[in-house]
Amino acid sequence: MLSIRRLTAQGWLVVALLVGIAGVRVFALVHGVRVEANQYDINRFYAIAHSAGTPYRDYPVEYPPLTVLLLKAVAAVLHSRGRFGDGMLLLSLGSEIAIGAVLWRTWGLRAALAFLLIDSVLIALLITRLDLVSTALTVAAVAAALRRRDARLVEALRVHHVDLAHQDVGRDLVLGAAELAERRQESQVIEGFYRQRQAERPCLRAVFGSRHGRKRLGYVLG
Repeated sequence: MLSIRRLTAQGWLVVALLVGIAGVRVFALVHGVRVEANQYDINRFYAIAHSAGTPYRDYPVEYPPLTVLLLKAVAAVLHSRGRFGDGMLLLSLGSEIAIGAVLWRTWGLRAALAFLLIDSVLIALLITRLDLVSTALTVAAVAAALRRRDARLVEALRVHHVDLAHQDVGRDLVLGAAELAERRQESQVIEGFYRQRQAERPCLRAVFGSRHGRKRLGYVLG
């Protein structure tokens, strides 16, 4: 259990930031509930979700197919206009929380706090839209790609018998871009050296395996 007396000045700053961030989200959610009845975006989402026929052919839609499927899925669960609007607000807020969690897990606490602080200026507007949903999917895809790249790098270092504990690779799989590039360069150097040794081995065997080669080697070594 975290002791209050053990919190440093930096720890108190993080706690204050989190409290402020949470307060802004509560305000944005309450404000969204008050205005969503007359909010254009949510009214448009509701109209698309309850339109009959085939999207893009029978009725105009300005959103991509996955967004249309999402809207119809929400409308299938939340039938009334009020519940649908509340569901859209919670979906946007949940997407923002998911973005912060992915940033924290992949790039660290500072990245997550920086995003939440910057987004605090826009959350009251974005909470009634679906921009945060698409952003959450994009951030999750980038984080997954980076984790796969880190895993391949760690596996390459293991193949070449590099001490992972000494290299500080794989301890948390969260590397900065500069450090990741350095690790990749080290792996390429090791792999190149290994291939060079494999290519030189037949030549060395042919030279020093012969009687003349052994005689010359003995002369050089004295």
